[in-house]
Amino acid sequence: GGLRPYFRTEPPKVIRQADRFELNIAPFDFEQLAQNVCLLLGPALKDKPVELLIDYDQFLPTEFLGDAGRLRQILLNLMGNAVKFTEEGTVMLRIVGLSDASDSSCQLHETVEDTGIGISPEKIEHIFGEFNQIEDESNRKYEGTGLGLAITRKLIESMDGEIWLDSMPGHGSCFGFRITLPCAEVTEDNKPEIPDGLSDILVFTENSLEASLLERQLSLLGISAQFVDTIDACKTALEGSEFQVLLTRPLDAEAKASLPSGSNSNIVQLTFAEQFGQQADLPKPFTRSGLLEALSRVSERASEEFQPRTVTVLAAEDNKTNQLVLTKMLNKLDIELTLVENGEEAVEAFKTSVPDVVFLDISMPVMDGLEAASLIRGLEGGDTVPLIAMTAHALAGDEERIRAGGFDHYMTKPLKKAQLATHIEAAARRLADPPELKLKQNRG
Repeated sequence: GGLRPYFRTEPPKVIRQADRFELNIAPFDFEQLAQNVCLLLGPALKDKPVELLIDYDQFLPTEFLGDAGRLRQILLNLMGNAVKFTEEGTVMLRIVGLSDASDSSCQLHETVEDTGIGISPEKIEHIFGEFNQIEDESNRKYEGTGLGLAITRKLIESMDGEIWLDSMPGHGSCFGFRITLPCAEVTEDNKPEIPDGLSDILVFTENSLEASLLERQLSLLGISAQFVDTIDACKTALEGSEFQVLLTRPLDAEAKASLPSGSNSNIVQLTFAEQFGQQADLPKPFTRSGLLEALSRVSERASEEFQPRTVTVLAAEDNKTNQLVLTKMLNKLDIELTLVENGEEAVEAFKTSVPDVVFLDISMPVMDGLEAASLIRGLEGGDTVPLIAMTAHALAGDEERIRAGGFDHYMTKPLKKAQLATHIEAAARRLADPPELKLKQNRG
């Protein structure tokens, strides 16, 4: 646990005096600094239904030259003030900017937005005065904010910046400030590496702002995500589709136990700090790099766990091109593949040797996938073999028809390698504790 350092190891580059404040200029990671500030405010949120979020512009650099200690002080003052005056809802730190290629600098705009009690327009300028505090009945229980805001204003002005405030009583406040900082040199090693093969994620969060942030960041990584906001919707989604990762708010033991079998191995929990103890937890408020690291960890863990004994796979597909694609997707997995061209051949192959998993195209000549599935189910004794349908067109009502035909899952074309691997992995896990798989004696 603990906070990551936001200073680099090299000594400060420049020390200069601005009014009464000494600025120590050194490289730092602004996004990481923002997250550290939010983590420091965690204890103040212990008994409040308030979410802290960071919206850091995806196209903005993270490495700058500046006084990280003073910037941390500014953000702590502004966000601490927002947390103090917000009883429920959200405190959001937004950081956007505009780069200037001519001098490798960036004009940064930071806003701290809250859903707190707000301030009347005529009292906004007064709040930045030294030792001043707005006295009225709505905020009499909050004390000691005036000096912090006065210091914050002077710190920002010492960086040649400016600060402002927009607020309305009962509608929250938005403190904003603008500064310009030189960009630090970024190497190729700092570029994010997207986890190989990670493409489908289910996200469960009730917070619409958090969902919006995650949707934007995941889409830029090329990751498809489905969003749900209730535990029941989460269960339904997991039962109906194959997701590689469940990104979720913290789940208690009862909620985890209620999820479909196999879901718990690939859960990433959105947790405040690192108090929940799960290796792949994503500390809130999350950063872009933190999200990527958490997804990478769970992807690596899944790869380490996926060390199956040889899995026998039966696949029926009549289209030659689709056969080639299917074979190519499966050729790097440790499997024995039997590929046939129609449902009749699939049933005969099943009689010869019971496979660990069966993929059947729905539309085939001689015998289609639905008829083949029905005959295969009639041959089985004891437990059943997983049957996965492959279909080019998923129309309304198709899922019910396919499942009623004896299939456990279905996949729409074009097929995805990650989905195929998920079904193979599930079959491999069955081999570790094999069910009673055998043919009926009167198979005919």
